[in-house]
Amino acid sequence: MKVERGFVKMMTWLKVKRAVTVGAGVIIAVAASMIMFAQTNKEAADPFGGHDTADGKTLIVPGESVGPLRRGMTSNEVVAILGQPERMQGKIMVYGKTFGLAIACKTPVGVAAVFCGDSSGDDPGVKAFKCRTKEGIGMESTRAEIIKAFGQPTSAKSGDAGLHQEELVYQSLGLTLWLENGKVYNILVDFRKTHQPPPSNK
Repeated sequence: MKVERGFVKMMTWLKVKRAVTVGAGVIIAVAASMIMFAQTNKEAADPFGGHDTADGKTLIVPGESVGPLRRGMTSNEVVAILGQPERMQGKIMVYGKTFGLAIACKTPVGVAAVFCGDSSGDDPGVKAFKCRTKEGIGMESTRAEIIKAFGQPTSAKSGDAGLHQEELVYQSLGLTLWLENGKVYNILVDFRKTHQPPPSNK
């Protein structure tokens, strides 16, 4: 009888141990699936999720695109990628807090320009905007880095003297960069201003 009772206890313990082991395995598997699902959703929800400009997600191509935003896209296509804007300012779709940008989308030309960054160097849109040109120019790039990348600007104008602001225009690229204390805080990517044709030899 003692042997039988001992055997029953041992079998019961083994069943419990097996159930706990299987349960733990299921929990681990479910948790792993949830983590993978969350990561996938995060990547899907963040169209600017890339960290390398080579993947195109964070690349500014003057005259063509800002990350996944392309010249001529309709407002519906923009919403399909970025979701509903935080607010509308006339014809401008504002995604300031989310992505640090605003999009001028006009009928019938579609996306005509993208305003990147914020209204001053300390504002949150500067940190929120992640895109850069293939030369590495983006938020907080210095004046020297800009000149090295693009050469001398078409025009340079002083802004608010107290904030040490400056506007650099590269007309052939459709780029206007605003600097504060020598660093970029806003970039206008204007798709309406295309590259100038090379000078004729005739």
